[in-house]
Amino acid sequence: MTTQNDQNVESLLKQIRRLGRELAVAQDRQVYYENAADQNQNLLNTRIQELEKAREALNRRGLELAQSEKRFQSLADAAFEAILIHDKEVILDVNDNALALYGYPRDQFINMKLLSLVHPDSQHSVVQLFSVNIKDDTYLETLNVRADGSVFSVDMHSKGMNLDEGDIIHVTAVRDVTERKQMIDELKRLASTDVLTSVNNRRNFLELGSNELQRAQRYAHPLTVMMLDIDHFKMINDNYGHDAGDEALKAFACACMSALRNTDILGRLGGEEFAVILPETPAHSAVDVAERIRATVELLKVRRGKQVINMTVSIGLTGLQDEDRSLDLLLKRADQALYQAKSLGRNRFIIA
Repeated sequence: MTTQNDQNVESLLKQIRRLGRELAVAQDRQVYYENAADQNQNLLNTRIQELEKAREALNRRGLELAQSEKRFQSLADAAFEAILIHDKEVILDVNDNALALYGYPRDQFINMKLLSLVHPDSQHSVVQLFSVNIKDDTYLETLNVRADGSVFSVDMHSKGMNLDEGDIIHVTAVRDVTERKQMIDELKRLASTDVLTSVNNRRNFLELGSNELQRAQRYAHPLTVMMLDIDHFKMINDNYGHDAGDEALKAFACACMSALRNTDILGRLGGEEFAVILPETPAHSAVDVAERIRATVELLKVRRGKQVINMTVSIGLTGLQDEDRSLDLLLKRADQALYQAKSLGRNRFIIA
């Protein structure tokens, strides 16, 4: 009986010791998990603090970018030129001057194709300009088109800028130079045109005539030169006044132009003396042109109030010859024929 009780006690003691060990292990695990939880909480708190700092830095950066963008937009809007910000093909942003220059609202302007602003005659040069990622300053004169379809001349000054992603955008300043170009064209016209009659002046006539002579000699093509002089022009000035003489000169020039082709060259050499270059025309064919001019001038009537001024013209013409080496030789030969026409009674033409 005693032995059975001892065994029961021993078994009970073993169970108590096992439970004690399990309790100790559980306590150790509890301590471990409590420590791990504390560490995780510390890590979590640290991460939260880092994220909060990052968020604050991001907010500051956003504010800086917004302020920078606002400053840039203010500077762009204050610029005298229209400013386009674009990549190779698409417009990304514009300033107020661009809206006024092209006539598009901002929401329509953004994401437009750059070439939609460019006249078809200038698109090739614009495509070439922005086909590579250039960063240097570039200049280009092109024709642009407004929203209403009107065409105008512009200077484009572009600068490439690197982005963080490695791409390049272009900041292009556009200036309307239509008035400047018109002024330059008008100065060129005035430099090459007789102010009174609007035909070529002496200098431009000789330059164009020399070019035609060289072309005719190079390809062995015919060419005819004519000298024209209004008969008794001094009498028109003396009898009707110099204002009437000016009107007569303008009417004479118009009459000559009406008898010539677009490819023919008419010039006023001075006073009442004019000259004509007939490209691709031999002298025997030019007589028809000379007669047409003579007959047209003979029928011409310049009215000054109740007065009517009539005119006639004498013409000398000559064709290009193998020995001719300069336009001056042809003009001298035609001039000799002109004076022969005058000596034979005027209102006629003579071939030299």
